Amino acid sequence: MYEIIIAQVFAILAGIFYLLEDQSNDNKKILIYNGISNLFIAIEYFLLGAFTGGICNLVAILRNIYIHNSKEKVHIVVLISYFLFLIAVNFSSFNSWISVLPVLLVMMYTAAINTKKVKLIKYAVIVAYALEIIYDIYYMAYISVVICIAGIITAIIALKKIKE
Repeated sequence: MYEIIIAQVFAILAGIFYLLEDQSNDNKKILIYNGISNLFIAIEYFLLGAFTGGICNLVAILRNIYIHNSKEKVHIVVLISYFLFLIAVNFSSFNSWISVLPVLLVMMYTAAINTKKVKLIKYAVIVAYALEIIYDIYYMAYISVVICIAGIITAIIALKKIKE
């Protein structure tokens, strides 16, 4: 019972950084805010027994560090290797169809941030949040559901602010 309450606290912390990420139009800040929120969400998921989600969020932090240090798009070989690693992680902690969602979310978001196009990243965030809601409900990450809904709204607002 205490794990669920503590997990929700980490979700609130993650939510703060998710919302900062969604309002940012700077690639560097997006990666930093996303990395911090991924850490908090990983802790939340581990506390709730959602191991695939936790592992995927930790792997996403490594992705952010790599992309942040890369001046250009990540080479396709590195990207494919990263995706294969995520798939392997999924098999190691697979417990039902729901385990596939975090892998898909991280792969989609990775492909979007690799383009370094803020508008595309915002669209990926909206889709990722929508799918994450399903995962969060399944694992009783109720604060995260609210944060995802707020994230969708703020990403839409940020998209409207981006000039073509």
